Amino acid sequence: MKVKSISPVFYDKEYSLVRFEGLKKPLRISNISIARHSLSAGSSIGEDAISGILKEEEPINALNDAYRLLGVRQRSEHELRQALLRKRHSRTQVDRILIKLKEQGYVNDVKFSADWFGYRSRQGKGSLFIASELRKKGIDKNTVNGLIASSRENGGISEDIMRIAAKKAKSLAKYDERKRYSRMISFLSRMGYCYTDARNILKKLDQKVEDED
Repeated sequence: MKVKSISPVFYDKEYSLVRFEGLKKPLRISNISIARHSLSAGSSIGEDAISGILKEEEPINALNDAYRLLGVRQRSEHELRQALLRKRHSRTQVDRILIKLKEQGYVNDVKFSADWFGYRSRQGKGSLFIASELRKKGIDKNTVNGLIASSRENGGISEDIMRIAAKKAKSLAKYDERKRYSRMISFLSRMGYCYTDARNILKKLDQKVEDED
């Protein structure tokens, strides 16, 4: 196959995009392999040789893709696995990469879950809402339940949700007490709080109002 052009990959200086005649999409090939096989615009290489280059580079390509994904944000093992598979890396190669990343400490579902729980809690989200998110991210049931239990031991009601709830309550001031209560319960339910926690939040709000008066 004849090489049409070679252009650099701007986000990774170690790779270039090589366009071949007969292929719709360019192939990302390391500059080391390009030099080793003397590839340049106008040069030719057999299809078997191209397949050999891609197979040879798959492990480092998969690892580099994983590092780039983790560089954007922290991810659960399940999230990273799905992202790498979408990039068309083989399941066998992805499994090997994940083992390596877990050994290096870059993938740690327990730490990821705790960090995510804290992050979403600071946004006022309740444990039920956060638990649902974590399950979708592939976090196991025991880890999720442990975080919920820990949250309840610490009271389960953050200052962040109290601030958000107070703001919401002010926006409902025009309604009578019964309708306001009903709408606040619905609002807190959507935020991921069970009925008991929602009631406790409203009690704390009422107490705060009384103390201010």
